[in-house]
This record gives sequence, structure tokens and C-alpha cells, in this order.
Amino acid sequence: MQCMENKLIIAGAEGYIGQRIQKRIPANNYQSLLLSIEPHHKYIPFDLLKLSSFDFGLIGRSDTVVLLAGISSPDDCNKNYQYSFNINVIGTIQFIKSCLKNGARVLFFSSDTIYGKSSRKNDEDFFPVNPVGEYANMKLTIEKYFRNELNFKAFRLSYVFSWNDKFMKYLRECHKSGNTAEIYDPLIRKAIYIEDLITCVFNIHSRWEEFNNPCFNICGPEYLSRLEIANLFHHRVGPLNLKLIRPGIEFFRARPQKINFSSKYSLPLLGRNFTPIKEAIEYEKGFVF
Repeated sequence: MQCMENKLIIAGAEGYIGQRIQKRIPANNYQSLLLSIEPHHKYIPFDLLKLSSFDFGLIGRSDTVVLLAGISSPDDCNKNYQYSFNINVIGTIQFIKSCLKNGARVLFFSSDTIYGKSSRKNDEDFFPVNPVGEYANMKLTIEKYFRNELNFKAFRLSYVFSWNDKFMKYLRECHKSGNTAEIYDPLIRKAIYIEDLITCVFNIHSRWEEFNNPCFNICGPEYLSRLEIANLFHHRVGPLNLKLIRPGIEFFRARPQKINFSSKYSLPLLGRNFTPIKEAIEYEKGFVF
């Protein structure tokens, strides 16, 4: 089966980011395909462990494949290494190679964890060498494998903030129930508002040829700890009872305490300043999901 060109293809459409992208597709008037491991009438079946059954004829020249699928938990990647490696490395390489062979462009979702514990101010011109945890190693493996492919680009994501991210859902539930919110500290990231990220996705789809760089550090304008975000919630959404938790060494084997990175290319891609999280909280309060 062959489809028209220049589609936006979301691989892993059922996930947190994929669901939010779907909400913006109609407004941007893009032809799109939604691929997912979840059985649903609106999704095309897709499994990185069963690619022999996937119809690559659906993916054509000049399509942009947004690759969100994979094991995204750093803890799961450490604990279930081989299973995660089969998906995040072996299956992912096979899928990307097949997409590129068809002439498609692949936007791979990588992670800021590939920078590890480096204290320098890292931007896209510095290729990381100190990933922390197996999740970061898997992401860096994919970047290294395809970094010289013109039709491959990577978004290195910081913590992606929204009303429905895992941490915010936890805070909202604690606020609703009155339970104490246990906050891991220190855990500091340059959080990115999900709507900014999705604008970057649509912009790279329509402006791919304008950017020669193979990767973008997708990060917000400020470093924030989980505690600072919880305090923003407390003051702008509703009261929280907070308890600080100092994670043990095992927790930080899978992720750095703080990731120090910046970007040269993401601001031109977005076309405006990134949204501070205190403003993002106000925007998210007004959305109905």
C-alpha cells in the first residue's frame, strides 16, 4: 500500500507526547498516520519487536516520522536491560533504517540524560560522551549510528512539562486527596513546556531543509528542581503538603541529579522564546483534557 507524500507519521502515538501531538494535527492541516502498539481503530498496528509484520509501504519519500516509541523509563532500562535493548536499540535501528531507505525523514526523540554529569555548558556542537544509565546509553547509541544521515535528526528532550505529565498528575492527585507529596530532591532539569515541544515538531516537519545540524537540545529557559515545580503548583494551583525524599545511590545510577545543557538551534526552530514553567502552569490550568 502506498500513500501520498509529506505526511507526518507518529510512531508511538498512544503515549503522553503522541496524544498531545494528535490534538494539534487538525489545526495544522497535515496529512498524518498514527502508529501504535495499542489496539485501536484509529491506530495502525506497530511494534518495534515485530517489524516483519509492519507495512513499510505506508512510509514514503519526504514523510516525517516522529519516533516516540520505546521504553522510556530509565529504571526499566536498567532492570530489564535485554528486553529494553531489543526495543530501544535493535528494533529502533531496524525501523529507522527502513524509513530512511524509503526516503523518509526521521525525527528521533532522544534525551538530555546523554550529557550525564558533565559540568560544562553543553550545546549541540558538543557530542556527549558521559551518559548516565542504560536508557541514556541506548539513546546515544542511536544518535551515533545515524548522526551522518541527512534525513535523521534528534530532539534531546529535557523533562517535558504539562498538566498530564507523570509528576504533575502525581501532584494533582495529592492535592485532590490531601495526601503528602513526596518530592525527590535534588533532581534538577531545564523543563520544557509540551506545547513548545510540539510546535518544534511541526516546524521541523515543514522546515527540515533549513537546519543542517543533526540534533536539537529541547529545553526551557530555566533550571528547576522538582521541589521548585511543586512549590509553583502549591502557589498557583492549590495547597500541597510536601515531604522531601533524598534518593539513594541506585536512583542516581539511572539518571543524573542535574543536567547542564543549552541550545544554539532550538530557539530559531521554535521562532520565539520558550515558555517559563510558571506561565505554562497557568496555560495548562485553562485546558480541558
